[in-house]
Amino acid sequence: MSLFTTVKCIGGWIERPFNGAGDSAHKIYRLQCLVDAGSYASLALTAVLTNATTAGVDVLPASVGPDANAYFVGDSTPQPYGNGPLVSFVRSFATVPAVRTRGLGSYSYAFPAFRKWHTTNQNASNETVAADPVVALPEIVLREGFTESSPAKVTYTYTYATAIENVTADTLFQPIWNSTTSNQNIYLGDLHLQPVPFLVDWYSSHGTSSPPSDPNLTDYMDNYIDTLYIKVASSIKSYLGNIFVRETISVLAK
Repeated sequence: MSLFTTVKCIGGWIERPFNGAGDSAHKIYRLQCLVDAGSYASLALTAVLTNATTAGVDVLPASVGPDANAYFVGDSTPQPYGNGPLVSFVRSFATVPAVRTRGLGSYSYAFPAFRKWHTTNQNASNETVAADPVVALPEIVLREGFTESSPAKVTYTYTYATAIENVTADTLFQPIWNSTTSNQNIYLGDLHLQPVPFLVDWYSSHGTSSPPSDPNLTDYMDNYIDTLYIKVASSIKSYLGNIFVRETISVLAK
């Protein structure tokens, strides 16, 4: 009769997969375990490495101390151990990694066009749409939109969550209509606060009327180009167990 109805921990070790990438605090704890094949059971992904009981083993080895910030992330597939009824497996716990950024070389992105408008009566189609409008002069096209590779970086942000649906992607750079633009309800209608493919400034002063786009062209030219990295792509992936990672790509603005 087997005495291994309780999981026996016969050793363990710690891995630091991001130690060379600036995150020496992130740890993956590995517990080498034995148990009777008929008594094997995994743990819930909410289990933590607080002590031997919460880890589902008889004892924690000295090489793997308790860590209440380490979550259970899975067991390896149990394998026969010797000729008896025992199976061997590795039980793993992991802490949530720190935010990490690395260079990505370059990334292709569709950069916005630049426009200047003469009057508040112009809209996305350069039409005068207000009742009894001031005659609109043609818009000034400073540049057309273009797609080009730009220096890029990727940021990894890790989160513990019970489901991937509970982790949100980053908000990406996207010009929109400025909500405080004078008469925006008349001139822009349903386009209000919708994404636009260009950045706009007024050609001449309109008093307190704000520039049509957010960000506006002057702000973008003065503070973004060759200075700021803008977020252009974001996705959520599984890392280990209930630990998920948000990968966000940013490119240098042009």
